Amino acid sequence: MSDRDHWLPDPSGAVAALLAAAELHCTFANDTPAPPGWHLRGRRIGEGHVLMVVRGGATYAVGGRPLPLQRGDAVLIAPGVAHDAWPDPAAWPVIRTCRFACRRRGDGVPLTRLERPFAAVIRPTDPAAALAWLGELRRHFLSGSPFDRAACDALVLRLVAALGDAAAAAPGEDPAITRLCAALGRDPARRWSLAAMAGETRLSRIMLLRRFRRARGRSPQAWLIDRRCRAAAELLAGTDLPLATIAARLGYPDAFTFSRQFRSRYGHPPSRYRQA
Repeated sequence: MSDRDHWLPDPSGAVAALLAAAELHCTFANDTPAPPGWHLRGRRIGEGHVLMVVRGGATYAVGGRPLPLQRGDAVLIAPGVAHDAWPDPAAWPVIRTCRFACRRRGDGVPLTRLERPFAAVIRPTDPAAALAWLGELRRHFLSGSPFDRAACDALVLRLVAALGDAAAAAPGEDPAITRLCAALGRDPARRWSLAAMAGETRLSRIMLLRRFRRARGRSPQAWLIDRRCRAAAELLAGTDLPLATIAARLGYPDAFTFSRQFRSRYGHPPSRYRQA
């Protein structure tokens, strides 16, 4: 990931700001072969986009700046950001895509343009996993059942958050913050006080908060909550572990606290997420 892949500055911080302020709801997911004559010109809609090139190649442009895409490349575009797109004539593309609507937490007001928009080409560390997530999204979306739609929303949230994290892994990243995030990810169950986080980075607490927010767009405590909830979602989807066991494994004092925090993050309790 390099600066030239960002059409708009700080995509990671902008994604973090969106996830903190809004709920995401999947509105479309499918594989789309580019039809003859395909060319998007200045397309602007009030929904966000995630897309990956499954086969072939294409070019996307924001603000008149084109960036070529190859197989495995992802594009993440915020609601309301105008973009152009056209195929590589030598390698006609198939694009796996989803769209998502954003609603402000608390009152449900649609967010069709963001105060901090984002638009970036992202090369995921594990393109196969990202493609698999989009494939799972497609399967749930085409099913159309309420449980499958809830699963779509959860998958969109995970995918956008993961791509936001990938966008942060750029040259020039703050090494102290990168080191802390790695430590939090390795041991999410630890009682991470602000003093413990500051000790990990060898920064003062005030400096840590300032640099973490600049690098990740939120506080380290909020980042840790997000990481714990995402790890919990993986355990809920992939294991039969009781909620109390998952809560303890991720550092929650009890299942009630875990369920309350998970619901505030995903919009429904862990039990419903597991059923979906």
